[in-house]
Amino acid sequence: MSTIRDIRQAAILNAARDLFSRQGFHKTTMPEIADAAGTSVGLIYYHFKNKADILVAIVKEFHDSGLTALTGPQDSTDPVERLDAAIRDLYVAFDRYSKVFVILYKDLSAVSREERQRIYALEDETVGHVAALIEEGQKAGCFSRDIPNVGLLAANIVGLGHLWALKKTWYFASRITLADYIKTQLRYLHAMLGLTPSPPLQQSQEGETEITLRFAEQ
Repeated sequence: MSTIRDIRQAAILNAARDLFSRQGFHKTTMPEIADAAGTSVGLIYYHFKNKADILVAIVKEFHDSGLTALTGPQDSTDPVERLDAAIRDLYVAFDRYSKVFVILYKDLSAVSREERQRIYALEDETVGHVAALIEEGQKAGCFSRDIPNVGLLAANIVGLGHLWALKKTWYFASRITLADYIKTQLRYLHAMLGLTPSPPLQQSQEGETEITLRFAEQ
């Protein structure tokens, strides 16, 4: 059950997330956050040390959602199904928190080195969980052992989730759905992992997949 403190803190984070994504971290003031959250500047400082601390808390909230997607209960013991489910849930979480990516890519340099390191550590944890799922599949004999750098592949997988979150509105919206984006990225990943290809996507009369055709029509 949420306490009054939790509710107030959530209101502050929601207000700051919206303002940071629209105006930028630097241009947003504490009074603006307080006004949007329906609270006072003094109460914000009761919860957070400064504006950068709010940004780190926003990233931590988003990170916890992604981590839940990667480590939540999974019914299957099959490494392929576990990896697919984890990536699918992770990308859905990234989609839900897309404003956070806009903030990070615009304003990460605005915070101190110490605060950046805290954010980098959260990203490292996410990548580490994806790498662990790949290594689990390798040990089970499901995935190729010839992957040159599992950590880099895991970072690429996480990065493709970032790509969706950053471009979903202005680029992907008219071209591909999140469900098809995930389905196609998993097919690419399966090829890199040495898995037997799944049946092809539905073909158009010109021999292109539905997803490729939608890109070509733009």
